[in-house]
Order: sequence, then C-alpha cells, then structure tokens
Amino acid sequence: MSNDTLATLRSRLQARLGFAATGAAAGVNQTVIDSFLQEAQLDLYWAQDWVKLSGWFDVSIGVNQYQVSYPGDLNPERIKRIALYDSGDNLVSEPKQGINAAMLATLATQGVPSRYELYSQLTFWPRSDQAYTVRCWGVKNLTNTFSQNNHASTIDSDMVFKVALGRAKAHYRQPDAQIYVEGAQELLARIKGGSWGNRIFTPGRSPWDRLPDPHYDLKPQRV
Repeated sequence: MSNDTLATLRSRLQARLGFAATGAAAGVNQTVIDSFLQEAQLDLYWAQDWVKLSGWFDVSIGVNQYQVSYPGDLNPERIKRIALYDSGDNLVSEPKQGINAAMLATLATQGVPSRYELYSQLTFWPRSDQAYTVRCWGVKNLTNTFSQNNHASTIDSDMVFKVALGRAKAHYRQPDAQIYVEGAQELLARIKGGSWGNRIFTPGRSPWDRLPDPHYDLKPQRV
C-alpha cells in the first residue's frame, strides 16, 4: 500500500492525461486535477470501513455528566459500538443507541449510562453516577485535507489514482476515457461489494468483529 503526496499524484495524473508536455501551462488546470484526486479519496473513504482507519478511541465522562465531546480522531458519523469502563478498566456497560422523550424527561437521574445518542456531542442517559472511560469503536477521519502539496493520501494512493484517472479522462473527453471509467467503476463496485482482497470486510460483517471483545479483553490497546 502506498500513500503518495498530492503533488506526486497530480504530476502523475497530468502525465497520463497528456498535460506534462505543456510545462508551466499545466498549472492552469491544477485546481481541477486536484479536485479529481480529492473527490476520489473522499468517495473511497465512504465506500468502506477501511481496516487501516478502524479502531477504538477513549474519552472520559465525569460524575453527573451526560454529554462529552467526541474523541478527536474519530468520525462521529461512523461510530459502531460504545462501552463504558470503570477506573480499574472493568467493563461496566455497553449502552444501546436511542434516547426517547421519556428518558429526556428524567435526564436529571444519575446511574450507569445505558443509552446513548449521537448529537453535536455524545449524549448519554442517565447522567453518569461516577467517572467512566467511554470507549468508542469506529472509523477515524481522513488524516488531512489532501489540499497541500506535501499532504499524503490517507487511502491507498493507487486506488485514489485509478478512480481519479477515470473521471479526469471522461471530463476531458479523451478517446480512451470509457476504458478507464469502467475500470474505476469496477473498483468502487468491488470495494462496496466487499470483494477487494482479504483486508476489506464483506457485507453484513463489521470490522469490529476483529477487535477484542471488552467482555473478554478488558484492556485493549488504545489507538
């Protein structure tokens, strides 16, 4: 797996499109070229729960708290599972998602949080009766905005390039565009269908099946 920089991928893409020979004039289409690469990475990111980006992330909740900020590296949209641990790293609760109106009406109650909801902050019910470690299993955000020359791709750069090349060739109406468009579409379909190698999970299977179960592994290594 490679993670080339934006500058490297841009030069490579310009060359494959036949723009390398235009010299300084190639800079005119730099914004467009960059957008193909950035959009390709973003689409790939949302296409699959990548093993490289999957893990567990800890945040603390104190006494009488019911809301906490999300762990910095975790994408809140891609939380799959939550568990609470006490100060001895013993599993206390695995809250289920969903807080209804009746629960909100009794939010002043303290106890072991048994429910959670994903709002602007991670919200629990009831309020915490003591300090806990909140462990969230999920997918990390992209490493960077992929907008500076020295920014390395988070997703495998060969995959990013393949998708970007197909779209770029179609955009510039090059004669062989259909070949590359079909190749890019096939790649995305294989990823979404779970048939890309052994490191991509099949539909209906979660990458968190591979992580230690807190019932049996009470002290998993933090990301």
